[in-house]
Amino acid sequence: MPEADFLSSILSRIPGKKDTVVFIFTGNGGAGKSEASLNFAVLLKNNLPVTFLDLDPVKPCFRSREAKKEIEGQGVKLVMTPVSSLDLPAVSPENAGLLKSRGKNPLVVDLAGEESGIRILGGYRDFLSDAVIFWVINFSRPFSSEDELLAWRHRAESASGLKFDGIVNNTHLMQNTTPDLITGSAERARRLADRAGLPLLFHGVSEKLLMNNKISLPEPVLPLKIYLCPPWEKTADRKS
Repeated sequence: MPEADFLSSILSRIPGKKDTVVFIFTGNGGAGKSEASLNFAVLLKNNLPVTFLDLDPVKPCFRSREAKKEIEGQGVKLVMTPVSSLDLPAVSPENAGLLKSRGKNPLVVDLAGEESGIRILGGYRDFLSDAVIFWVINFSRPFSSEDELLAWRHRAESASGLKFDGIVNNTHLMQNTTPDLITGSAERARRLADRAGLPLLFHGVSEKLLMNNKISLPEPVLPLKIYLCPPWEKTADRKS
């Protein structure tokens, strides 16, 4: 699906947000929101200059700074927390200030789903009434049953004072993901969406899996290039 059609198909399902330029990705631990948000930013860059703001200061392995050279090589401006080699729960006022003073071009935000990240979002809620907040889920992670996810959503919305706009199904088992896992998780995501009263906006699926398998889903699909990987996979790649 062309990037303009992909975006319009999503925004058409969110009342009052068709002209938004701020897209926030959040979810509980291990949902894969960093990978989904990076790919979303690259997709939008095909039409407009895009800024990617990394407000996830708590993950030691999967951080967008690791993809900085590759992402910026594709024309996305990457703005990160100020520590380049350590992962500390700190966000500079300059970086967070982008949420207040964004321009007319898209701003994609990778937000920590832990309490520290949600509170960052809440501190800027007065400036985010027009932002789209994507709730990224991965049923393959611990604490990701429907009931547990709904409880996490309630805590997150209560802490931030903001409401999520829709669900992004990003269920995967990394290199062990199968087409059956994707189609099965899509059914579960639809049930969750019904219970939550939110639209299921799109699915994130590995581009390699899509190339090698026929996966048909009624909702839009965002092909995911893997920009981030854990250190043990990098070591394995070097040995192979």
